[in-house]
Amino acid sequence: MPRADDGSSADAVQLDRVLDVVERVLGDRVVSAVLYGSAARTSDSSTDASSPDVT
Repeated sequence: MPRADDGSSADAVQLDRVLDVVERVLGDRVVSAVLYGSAARTSDSSTDASSPDVT
């Protein structure tokens, strides 16, 4: 169990480091736009799927 926890935490740290580098290179605005954009796409796809049914 401790090994799995250490591995997951290590992955999280790596992701944080990658995000930090990306933010520094591209800028916070671009990163936030991409993150919110991906979330918007997910919600938009679900909305689009339900929209034809409602209409």
